[in-house]
Amino acid sequence: AGAVVGDNYYYGRNVGEDDTGKIYYVSGLGQVNATFHTDTNFVVRGSLFDDKILDFAPLTEPDGEDKLIDDGVSRSYLIGIGGEFEVFVARIGTDGAPESYAVLDGTTVDWGDATEVLTGEFGAAFGYQSLDGETNDLKFADNEGAGLFQLQLPLTIPASCWNDDDATSTHEACDGSQATLKWVGLSEKAESNDGMNCPYQEKPTAMPTTASPTKEPED
Repeated sequence: AGAVVGDNYYYGRNVGEDDTGKIYYVSGLGQVNATFHTDTNFVVRGSLFDDKILDFAPLTEPDGEDKLIDDGVSRSYLIGIGGEFEVFVARIGTDGAPESYAVLDGTTVDWGDATEVLTGEFGAAFGYQSLDGETNDLKFADNEGAGLFQLQLPLTIPASCWNDDDATSTHEACDGSQATLKWVGLSEKAESNDGMNCPYQEKPTAMPTTASPTKEPED
């Protein structure tokens, strides 16, 4: 799992596989010598969600506003999906280091006309944020082919939901905080894949139209 936020790269390997998962980061990507940080503020309790967090979608609240993750502060976040559609959120501190995490396990899945499944493996996370900060789109693809899911924002995560230390036995999922995932498209089966993020970009251009080919030249 990995994602870029600003000039930092955040990564974790099989976060949630056990109770020793950590998220590390590299700062100064645009510099000649980047800095690798091996110290961490918390350890992830893997039993709070099913399977593993295989990829992160980054999310940054624009202009110092607290409107995408309602938690009383304006920050950047790393978001992934667990095997039973739990929503994992890691909050990045003002110093650039991941400072705490929360797990929302009461997820509602809007399947639309798609075929429902009970579990998934979400190996590809996609984040798009528009230049004006008005569009904030997070999507997650299931490796087993169940589909592409969009996380509905905002999320409300009270202060009591954040876990910020190494004492994993005391870590809990967020009680009473809800999340919604909406099925928005198909996904192919994949043994190994990855997503991408496009922070603060112009809106995608429409698909161009071209004339249909003909057997002979036309006037």
